[in-house]
Amino acid sequence: MKVLQLCHKPPQPSVDGGCIAINNITKGFIENGVDVKVLTISTKKHPFDKKHYQQ
Repeated sequence: MKVLQLCHKPPQPSVDGGCIAINNITKGFIENGVDVKVLTISTKKHPFDKKHYQQ
């Protein structure tokens, strides 16, 4: 199965409960063999930082 996960803020770094929840959902998909793509919005309050992600 393939899933596109749309997020209102980046899941990493885990700075609040929303980020932790988004990250846990993504991990759950991966652990169950789902091919996941995450599309997120980068804002001033929640910037995207590539160093927190592995490929």
